[in-house]
Amino acid sequence: MKENIKDADELPLIKTFDELKTREFNFKNSPDVHQVGLIAQELQDVAPDSLKECFVTTNENSGYLAINENKLIYLCIAKIHQLEKEIEELKTKTR
Repeated sequence: MKENIKDADELPLIKTFDELKTREFNFKNSPDVHQVGLIAQELQDVAPDSLKECFVTTNENSGYLAINENKLIYLCIAKIHQLEKEIEELKTKTR
């Protein structure tokens, strides 16, 4: 069950979508597999709540950052809502 429910407006939202840089890359252990996505380290300043730390089970000191895509999606949806409100306010001012 969920508790402490509040509007996403209170979350530290992404300042601008320009800060989300889509990159092309491959993982070191799969050099032939082409990927498109975001780099977790680049999100540390932009959307730190969308990151999680992962560990390879064979080594406790093998921590690496990974993106919690679900949380990032919800932060983006909240940002879209915020932008929609701003657009409506601007429309009202220009009428």
